[in-house]
Amino acid sequence: MTEKGEPLFVESPNVTIRIGSAPAEIQSMFVLTRPYPVPEETIKCESTIVGLKSTGELNLEFWADTPSEKFELLASMKTKQFDAGEIAKYSAEITPNDEGLYEIHAYLYDGNKRVDHKTDTIFVKK
Repeated sequence: MTEKGEPLFVESPNVTIRIGSAPAEIQSMFVLTRPYPVPEETIKCESTIVGLKSTGELNLEFWADTPSEKFELLASMKTKQFDAGEIAKYSAEITPNDEGLYEIHAYLYDGNKRVDHKTDTIFVKK
């Protein structure tokens, strides 16, 4: 916990350490596509969120880290209010323009506090 009693998050490529309790978490984040989609093919991204305790509305954002080194916002949305154990799915779409590696991010926020972050990676080629 920080000096103000707020949860502290430490993130590394393989492990996320949470100190304190979060109201919800991203249970899964997937890019739903066939292997090696082609440029200009619309691709759906889906995150499943599970409530860990009763919450108000949360904010979910989908971002794409593109081969051209741009970090693009795909969608920003309010979630439902969750009860403990309640699950909901949210999705966004991306239409890649370039060939290469795309890392898709889902960020979950409670107000301005980041609650969770998950990624999935796809390789786009002709």
